[in-house]
Amino acid sequence: MNPVLKHILARKNKSVPISDDHKIGLCLYGGFMNGIRGAGALIAFSEMGLSHVFDEIYTYSAGFPNASYLLADEPQRGLSIYYDDLSGKKFINFWRFWNIADTDYLVNVMETRKFLDVKKILASSTKLYNRLINVKTNQPEYLEVHTAGENNYFKMMKAATSASIVTPGGY
Repeated sequence: MNPVLKHILARKNKSVPISDDHKIGLCLYGGFMNGIRGAGALIAFSEMGLSHVFDEIYTYSAGFPNASYLLADEPQRGLSIYYDDLSGKKFINFWRFWNIADTDYLVNVMETRKFLDVKKILASSTKLYNRLINVKTNQPEYLEVHTAGENNYFKMMKAATSASIVTPGGY
């Protein structure tokens, strides 16, 4: 068995910080289909008792909401957004060429209908990083959500899920 997998499984049903002389990170990529696949994998982690075993989680795009729902202990709710809320024209609408992917709608779903418990995420000891593009330097930066705080969480969510091609203006 892969040694990293052994270390992850040894942390089953535990929460970081864990004194095992290992630092384990998880990377969650973006893209709509990668997001769906990643959300499914996070449900498996949750069901195996591995939701809080990672010291750090690095995310990009759809990986950020997926990781957020994992740390809030609601990965199934996060996955349900893909098939309940993003499958119709409210989110992606090619006839709405000025805003093909409506991230305001997506974030509203997370704030109201599929409530994302930001306080629970921020109470987690896992460091959650969100990769965003700095509009001044046009360079990627990883921002740790604990430093952004509760008031800026959904602003970060909107920025993370916005793609400049389909959501003009950037964030």
